[in-house]
Amino acid sequence: MFFLKKVTICYEIVIQFSFHYKSECDILKVDSAVSCCPSILCMYLERMMTVQNQKELDALINAIMEKSPKQEESSEVAETEKAPVTAPVSEKTADARKQKMAKIKAALANVNNQQTETADKPETAPAKPVKNEREIQAGADTKEIPVSEITSAVKTAEPRKTEKPTKTVGIVAPEKEEPQPTTQDKEEVGEVSALEEENFVDDEEEFADEEDSDVLETSLPNKAPTVSKKKSDDTVAVKGISMQLIAAFIGVGLAASAVASYFLVANTYHEKFLPNTYVNAVKIDGMGMDEAEDTLIDNAGICEVTFVAADGKQATFSSEEFMGKYFIPNGALTDAAAENPYEWVKKLFKPTQYNVNFDFVYSEPALCQLLTSYDWGDQKSQNAQIVLNGDGTFEIEPESLGNEFNVYTLLKYTANQLRLGVTTINMLDSGCYDDYQPEITSKDLAPQMDVYEGFSHCNISFDFSDRKKIVDSAMILDWIATDEKGHIITDMNGEVSFDRNKVSAFVAEMADETDTYGKPREFMSTLDGKITVPWDGNYSSNYGWLINQEATVNQLVNLMKEGKSVVVEPEYTYRGYVRDRNDIGDTYVELDISAQHVWVYIDGEVQLSADCVTGTETNPERRTPRGVCHIWSKEEDRILGTYAVQGYEQFVNYWMPFNYLGCGFHDLSRGAYGGNIYMYNGSHGCCNLSLSVAKQMYELVEVGMPVLVHD
Repeated sequence: MFFLKKVTICYEIVIQFSFHYKSECDILKVDSAVSCCPSILCMYLERMMTVQNQKELDALINAIMEKSPKQEESSEVAETEKAPVTAPVSEKTADARKQKMAKIKAALANVNNQQTETADKPETAPAKPVKNEREIQAGADTKEIPVSEITSAVKTAEPRKTEKPTKTVGIVAPEKEEPQPTTQDKEEVGEVSALEEENFVDDEEEFADEEDSDVLETSLPNKAPTVSKKKSDDTVAVKGISMQLIAAFIGVGLAASAVASYFLVANTYHEKFLPNTYVNAVKIDGMGMDEAEDTLIDNAGICEVTFVAADGKQATFSSEEFMGKYFIPNGALTDAAAENPYEWVKKLFKPTQYNVNFDFVYSEPALCQLLTSYDWGDQKSQNAQIVLNGDGTFEIEPESLGNEFNVYTLLKYTANQLRLGVTTINMLDSGCYDDYQPEITSKDLAPQMDVYEGFSHCNISFDFSDRKKIVDSAMILDWIATDEKGHIITDMNGEVSFDRNKVSAFVAEMADETDTYGKPREFMSTLDGKITVPWDGNYSSNYGWLINQEATVNQLVNLMKEGKSVVVEPEYTYRGYVRDRNDIGDTYVELDISAQHVWVYIDGEVQLSADCVTGTETNPERRTPRGVCHIWSKEEDRILGTYAVQGYEQFVNYWMPFNYLGCGFHDLSRGAYGGNIYMYNGSHGCCNLSLSVAKQMYELVEVGMPVLVHD
């Protein structure tokens, strides 16, 4: 607004200067010296436009208004006494200047004519100054213009290279006596107005014949009366100054209009975004804050979020399904709104782009429900492994990533992506699979291939007579001890270590399948057919095969380190008589308690069949235990029992014990065998035989032969 005020004041000065030449300004009262001198006017106009505040502006206006008449006179004298000054003229203005010179000559001629007319009028009053431009334009023949103004307005032309005599135009006084000139007339008579041609540089030859146009000098005798010659020159000078002022007025008017338009346009962008303002590639210029936010949100539209799984499977959910909506954070558009509205012109040619991250508000439980209920698959991650091919070679089977993922990790990543405007969520990038990544990769196993190749032809077989348990190269490969990255672990001797847990598991499984010790038996009895003989404790029953698992694990590890293919038996704690699945076989002793009879089978044939007397059935301490037993010793001439423990002593010729409770086959002389004797008058638990039968049995049986005692 201060700038507009300065422009208004300059505008008023120009108006007053144009239409009130050599008169006081009606508004600012500019003195005549300022009004008549364009250079002084321009100086004040320049100073007017450079002031910075109201105080400086008031001081300058006062300086213009207070300029004294003495300063006016001194200014006019100074202009008159100045040395000739040259002013270069361009070729384009040559014709215009020629026309101006012609007009000046015509004005001077008119002055001579008026001098003759004034000779007859001795009491003619001095000419008054022209009030304004309109009076000047009314005609030079009706008003007189002082010669002093012509002198001060006309500039001295640049002299020619070749000096030529100047033609002096003299004004002769009439013969009639004229009144004595006044003091002002004397001063005017002493003045000389020299009008030289202004820089006619283009064509010197054209002006050679026009000597009257080169320099115009006016000289009057001391007693000559006042002349009116300066009237024409004043008219020409005023017209030139008026044209310059009109041009200045137009320029100032245009400048004022431009400035007013500039500020008017700037004001239209108050609390609005400037031209060429973009947010997230959306143009928002000319919009207010609320309208811009609504436009940006509308442009975002309804969001669809697509989740891409590691296996390429995609699932797309609309934001409406989990109640999602975009919001612009508070202050997000502050930078764009803070642009200076007075820089709107620069923005026409230099767009600005802002990026704003929207807040996306949604229901996390609803999105979680969508993710967990979607069928992503149930494949679990698999580690890379070295496998044995059919041709006995090894290769690495690469790892594979399953479908399991951490939904909460995925939700957190999704929230950040939506805030950035990303609606396609790469689940693998989110880290939701990190907890389910394979622990061993193909890269981890690559250095182990040479070691595995050394076991490519290693097979260890455990023999169980009618079947075998084999440890092949693939099993050995799996049992090699490795760290979490698949690197092979070696022992103190630098040899390959094996995972004893895995080896022990194999041996335990093998023992469970092949051990018979401690298990009941299905048996084809002589009288009752197929029966089940119970395992009645580890004392009454003691027959079967029992693998020593710890010793067998050590045996297997050592065989694998050797890298050889062998057939071996496992290490046993208890051994049976036959290693087939049916470890009773077809050679055994059968004792039927209820029948009170005994049979000896050799290779499936009955070699002995005889009655016997077993322990007293009605006395639990003396009844014969049932179970799966074996002949664990053979002795002759043996005394059984002691008076201290059993309360008796009994000599026998043949002794063949079959359990660990002291029960066995032996001879004992009785009056009868078989029948129901065992119910009330049986033995202390042994099986009593006649001497001949005992002798025959002793000769048939072997240590380790199975003995099945049943009802």
